[in-house]
Amino acid sequence: MKETGFLETIVARRREDVAGLDARKLRAAAESNRHQRGSHRLRAALAKTDTVNIIAEFKRASPSLGFIRADASLTEMVTRYEKSGACALSILTEPAFFHGSLDDLCAARARTTLPLLRKDFIVSEAQIDEAATAGADAILLIVAALSDQELPDFRIHAEEKLGLDALVEVHTEEELSRATACGATLIGVNNRDLHTFVTSVETSERLAALAPPGAILVSESGISSRADVVRLRRCGYSGFLVGESLMRADDPTALIRSLQGKGPRVKVCGVTKAADALRCGELGVEMLGLNFSTESKRCLSPAAARALIEAVRPRFPTIEFVGVFVNQPLEFVREVVSELDLDAVQLHGDESPDYARELAAPFTIKTVQVNGADALQDAGDYDCDAILLDSYSAHARGGTGKRFDWSVATAVQEKVKRLILAGGLTPENIGAAIKMVQPFAVDVCSGVEEAPGKKDHDKLRRFVAAARAIG
Repeated sequence: MKETGFLETIVARRREDVAGLDARKLRAAAESNRHQRGSHRLRAALAKTDTVNIIAEFKRASPSLGFIRADASLTEMVTRYEKSGACALSILTEPAFFHGSLDDLCAARARTTLPLLRKDFIVSEAQIDEAATAGADAILLIVAALSDQELPDFRIHAEEKLGLDALVEVHTEEELSRATACGATLIGVNNRDLHTFVTSVETSERLAALAPPGAILVSESGISSRADVVRLRRCGYSGFLVGESLMRADDPTALIRSLQGKGPRVKVCGVTKAADALRCGELGVEMLGLNFSTESKRCLSPAAARALIEAVRPRFPTIEFVGVFVNQPLEFVREVVSELDLDAVQLHGDESPDYARELAAPFTIKTVQVNGADALQDAGDYDCDAILLDSYSAHARGGTGKRFDWSVATAVQEKVKRLILAGGLTPENIGAAIKMVQPFAVDVCSGVEEAPGKKDHDKLRRFVAAARAIG
């Protein structure tokens, strides 16, 4: 199929498919079914503000990609989605190009109580009745596929007559205007251009500013990292429809939890290269440590740090940059923090509690090297925003690759505001560390390196995935 004919071809095919539906029989069945179910359940799920609302999608294939996961088990995926904390499920039911069916929707309904969205090319009220009969709680209306008469008629039939929700999907400013005119207040912005198949979350950012007041916004397609979610929530999005990324993921559970930001924050320290920092951003890492100690093999000059930050901040504005200092003059630390607009300071030497107080940084982390039970007393001496526990070494201030007894960390946890766990963490042991300590954040350096200051991107990926898999 030629890309430019994608939408028109599928819509024409769907109009042929539904021509033979028994509209009267479906209408009666839909009305009967809806009397037994709650109304506007998807809207209610998306209204929650204390979590990241993921609409997890099941689809076997797409016209642009072919089969994504042909052997996927719907019951297995639905179960995993629900256990992972998805707020709702989207089920592809278009048969010819996405290899879905109404049977998939019925099977999902039998497996879960979560709100279900029928994802299809709706071109007839009979399809809406069909969705209601099969147990759907919502339907998708694609503005580009419907006339100015069909769009409001279908929305009213779904929402006002049947108590379903209509997720009205737009791709452009003109389509958003049409959605607003038809009375839509649940609006999905599809980041994939239906003609070129190019995906960009900038589409959601651009259209959010034009949405009608009070509308519930859902961003669709191209969402694959925590950074995407944070970026779009700031624009006003209440929900995120994720399909291809989940269907391709080796561990969909871990991906959903990662998108939701569950588990501790991840800090990658000793970053010296923009390429490594950008990869961290793509993986959803929240904090990057930049080392300004001349004693370190990973030391950066303020000028080099500025170049790195300027390469990363425009693409990943939510990443926090942490300046790492070791026994350096207060004025030098203050100057670097101000010049680079750092988000936090990590004092990694023998700085005293008075030094930390006098510094008055926006967020102060004090490192305590664990050399027996003395760490308990040392950590309690500091009134800092966070205490970072690292392995003791007589020869290095960090990046040793050695771990300490994590039972010390569990004891310190009760005595500090926030605990950051470091010291010998790797993709292989981070899960066990998090389960035992339950820290505010985890800090990794040498455990994801191929050489000092040079990160191994595969180790980074595996470390973040393992950390996100633990809640």
